[in-house]
Amino acid sequence: MNGMDAFEFKTFLNALDRTAMSNHVAVTVATLPLIAIVLYLSAYGFDHWWFIAGFIVWIVGSAVTKISNMPIYRWVGDPLQTDADELAKRRRQLGVANSLRAWLTLFSVILMACQFGPLEVGAVVVASTIIAVPLIPTAEQCGGRGRSRSPNL
Repeated sequence: MNGMDAFEFKTFLNALDRTAMSNHVAVTVATLPLIAIVLYLSAYGFDHWWFIAGFIVWIVGSAVTKISNMPIYRWVGDPLQTDADELAKRRRQLGVANSLRAWLTLFSVILMACQFGPLEVGAVVVASTIIAVPLIPTAEQCGGRGRSRSPNL
């Protein structure tokens, strides 16, 4: 997404928005955590405070990004909006919101793991690091800005 020019980004985001709202798999995956928490609370009740705290953080992260992302999706989806500089600004805003959600999701998983013990928290942190490090964009992918994994950049 960061490597696209402004109009490629507009086309990509519009296609992503249509797919996310109409694709049965995407809607099911987005709904599964809500079904899972209902089943979890039905089975275990409200005695697992760490797990519930993690779920609340996850819900807050989801709500924050929905509230911040929806105006961006609407603006980019408007065919009359073609200013390349404004599209780049909206892309950066979307990136910040997505990063915030990723951090809140990580924090929520760590909170949920606290329910089970320090070994499980350590395993979650290690697994999350292994998954996340390859996904951190390089300076070239960010258009010359941002964090780089290479000290030479």
